[in-house]
Amino acid sequence: MVERRKRSGSTGRRHSGGMKGITVMVITSSLLASILCVIFLDSIEQEFTSLHRNLSQSQERLTSATDEIARLTSRAESMQEKIGSLNNSLDSKKGEVEKLQGDISIVEREISEQSALNSAAVNELQSLKVELRRDPVGLSKNILRPSVQVDYKGNVGSGTIIYSEKESETRSVSYLITAHHVIEKAITMADTGEKREKVLIKMYAGEGLPLKVEEAEIVSYHEKKDIALLRLTSDKPFPHVAVIADRATMKTLKIFTPIYTVGCPLGHEPLPTIGEIAHLNKIVDGERYIMMNAPTIFGNSGGGVFLANSYLLIGTSNMICTYDAPFSTPVPHLSVFIPMDIIYDWLDSQRLQYIYDRHYTKTACDAERKKTREASPEIVKATIE
Repeated sequence: MVERRKRSGSTGRRHSGGMKGITVMVITSSLLASILCVIFLDSIEQEFTSLHRNLSQSQERLTSATDEIARLTSRAESMQEKIGSLNNSLDSKKGEVEKLQGDISIVEREISEQSALNSAAVNELQSLKVELRRDPVGLSKNILRPSVQVDYKGNVGSGTIIYSEKESETRSVSYLITAHHVIEKAITMADTGEKREKVLIKMYAGEGLPLKVEEAEIVSYHEKKDIALLRLTSDKPFPHVAVIADRATMKTLKIFTPIYTVGCPLGHEPLPTIGEIAHLNKIVDGERYIMMNAPTIFGNSGGGVFLANSYLLIGTSNMICTYDAPFSTPVPHLSVFIPMDIIYDWLDSQRLQYIYDRHYTKTACDAERKKTREASPEIVKATIE
């Protein structure tokens, strides 16, 4: 019995030591939990502080952005007011510009009218000079020497050199105007299309002396208007070129205006005849011509018609009148010529303005002609690029 109690007492001491260990562990765990809790709370506090600081900064930026938006809105409203003011000012200036354009049109019209009057005055002055003293040397230089004979296989007519310029050190180009019916047999239709043969140009040194013979190509033509433009190349420009009357001068022409016509009648070298304008609006087959009483005959076709007082080229001879009963009889003192203003319009349609107007360049005309010919090949027949 005694031994059993001793074992019993020994067991009670072991239980008391275990309880102390458990208590220490609980306290230690509690302490660790508290420490972890403190650390966690401190971390949360730092995070909250950081979020609070970021929120404050965001609020500041939002306030700054709101102020900037307000400033930009105010500025936009100010700019809108200025734009409205500028639009009003622009409308006002537009009205002033339109008024100025109207004034400019009036001034241009007055200048044009004055230019015509000035041209008329110059022509009258030249006429007085001619009446006082006729100048054979000037007449030969200005109306006879620019005139040439055009020949295609015996079909002889006349022409006038209106342009001759140097294109390079070794090449010069000259253009001359003539009548279409003089060179029409050189234009034929083949299976591959239109074929244009070259024609012969006979030039003269004056006093009927032959100078040289050159070949010329057909640049363009208008069958109904009876116009053709020829081009020849040489080593140097031709020394004598006709001076063309401008559009203002053409408007001053009147009945009784003295003129010279130059051509190669019946195959002769260029010969001059003198006369006057007899009719300003002769209509033949729907085309407008000017009638003259300067004697002409077969072979004069394509030759130049010049003002007697200034030697300016005003047109190209086209046909003589005939009396057709009972058979056709030529009337040499009644013939017609196509006026220079119609030739100008035709050259414009072919984009060949540089031939008579130095404000145009050949390069620009060539480019415009190519574009226009693609759209209207039946109108633009010029082929010189």
